[in-house]
Amino acid sequence: MFQFYALYSLFLTYAKRFTPRNVLIASFVINVAYLGFFNLTQPADTAVAHYIWDKMYWIFSPGWIFYFTVAYYLGRNEAWFREKLKKFRIVVYVLPVLTGALVLFVNEQGWITAHSSKRIDMLLFASSMILFLFTIAASMRKVPRVLEWCSRYSFGIYLLHPLLLAIFVKIPSSFGLQNLGLLSVLLQFVGCVVGSAIVMEIANRIPGGEYIFGRVGKRMNRSNTPTTKEIPTTPT
Repeated sequence: MFQFYALYSLFLTYAKRFTPRNVLIASFVINVAYLGFFNLTQPADTAVAHYIWDKMYWIFSPGWIFYFTVAYYLGRNEAWFREKLKKFRIVVYVLPVLTGALVLFVNEQGWITAHSSKRIDMLLFASSMILFLFTIAASMRKVPRVLEWCSRYSFGIYLLHPLLLAIFVKIPSSFGLQNLGLLSVLLQFVGCVVGSAIVMEIANRIPGGEYIFGRVGKRMNRSNTPTTKEIPTTPT
């Protein structure tokens, strides 16, 4: 958390000096270079090096700075982005397919085989999905209840899903849950989302539990109607 606030303060200092396009390009290059180093090189033959290459490297800000930058400008220029995404709607719909195919191609070629969101090709796929989902969300008159529910438990879902996935893998094979194809994937998805929410809800009823698993978000006040914002001509 300290790293986040330190980065945010530093980011605001330099974001005022450069255009959003230059900041986005710079953050993308930094992110690609950082992830590419760990994706395309092998660690030294030590336990510490293997741990860094396997898990620890993505904790530091260069591993996710591009997502941070995109989120900052999306939030700051929401109305402007809405109009631009409407104008390039076809591109927004096609990009997830193309970038997803790129991920599959890279994996098939064996260039990067790690099943991880911290791959350099995932930067493009994740970013295209962010724009796609933002476009879909912007067309909705109100937030669906299922999305509101997920938002309230989002921190716990993010934090706990690896633990629940590990537990799923350890389930005895005699149950046959790991050999059901797409149904197995669906079970893992639903189990991680619902299971994380249950753990988070229980933890929030225990003194201090919210500081470990995160605080459950407040329910949305659906009586409030969104206001129309003036659309700026350029992002800030």
